[in-house]
Amino acid sequence: MIHLDAVRVVLMSCGVVTHATMIGSNAVFDAITFVSGLFRMKAFFLISGFFGALVLSRRSAGQFLSARLPALLWPLAAGTVVVVPFTLWLMAIWHHGPIGVVAWLTDPGWLESLPDPVGPLLHLWFLVVLIGFTLLLPPLMAVLRTPVVAVPIEALRPFTQRLGLWGHVAVIALLMMLSRSAYLALFGPDLESDAFGWLVSMLFHYAPWFGFGALAFRYRWLFDAFETVSGRHLLGGLLLCAGIFTLALQFGDGWPGLLRRALFWPSRSGMVVFGFAGLVQLCRHWLDRETPLLRMFVDSALTFYLIHIALIFLLALLIGRDAADSIGIFGLFVLLVLVVPPLGVAVHALVVGRVPVLDLLFRGKRTAPRGSHGARAGFG
Repeated sequence: MIHLDAVRVVLMSCGVVTHATMIGSNAVFDAITFVSGLFRMKAFFLISGFFGALVLSRRSAGQFLSARLPALLWPLAAGTVVVVPFTLWLMAIWHHGPIGVVAWLTDPGWLESLPDPVGPLLHLWFLVVLIGFTLLLPPLMAVLRTPVVAVPIEALRPFTQRLGLWGHVAVIALLMMLSRSAYLALFGPDLESDAFGWLVSMLFHYAPWFGFGALAFRYRWLFDAFETVSGRHLLGGLLLCAGIFTLALQFGDGWPGLLRRALFWPSRSGMVVFGFAGLVQLCRHWLDRETPLLRMFVDSALTFYLIHIALIFLLALLIGRDAADSIGIFGLFVLLVLVVPPLGVAVHALVVGRVPVLDLLFRGKRTAPRGSHGARAGFG
């Protein structure tokens, strides 16, 4: 499964591309953010559901939760108390000029001047939602093992295998519509106006993807479809879904509600399903061999996740406005995208990974003593 570790690394690196756009505002950056919003986090939760179910299959529910929850709660605490405030400060300096430490600590008014989307949690919302899914995973897997669920799924196996990835698209689109309807029925649209309500909406929004990842581990022939579909079907499915989604997005306001939903949700789900399958196959072809570099990226994944936005703005500030102006906003963007990933890995390897307290805070894991054979698992 080395290529699936590579999938996580690629998705993590795509986060740098997305968040590096926060240095400015233009049509290209808006397009990058839009495309990322369609694919990246849904794919991340899908692979997280798969790996979460994998880890749970090797442990009891109690052992799984006692190991997994601290591994998420420690980084969430460290990120909330230290990393996010520091990152927001760097962002404010970049966009609005110097802000003293005293003002940073005592006057939160500068937060209001930051460009959207930022907030008190910034990118840590992912950890909050993942903690919620972690708590739900043991009962979910127990339900998936029951005959009332297993028998119909296995009975439908020949039919779904004939459909290929279109069966995945149909199932996920249905789950997304049901999840959205359940959220609106329980909370209504107004809940999303505050931070807590937005987090709740994210739980419902990404639950189908995490759940399908867990389902694809329990019934591996579902995941095998991602790895065996032909390139012709991949490209055709991706283009068809992108075309239908574009039509629904541009002209769907005037369509009947049922028609718009029937085209919007399957096409949106299909872009992720076919895109994810393409990424899995590329990684299987090119990155299905463990190398020291890949292992470094996997081991440093959670540290990198916590600090990568801070590194983006710290590096931008070190380069300086004058130098940035000379190479242009796009030149700075490319430089950040190229430099931040290896820089983040180096910070983990040279600093965080060598200090047990930092390793606990940033990865939720205790560093194995030198000379021991303790496992150093990566993110997920």
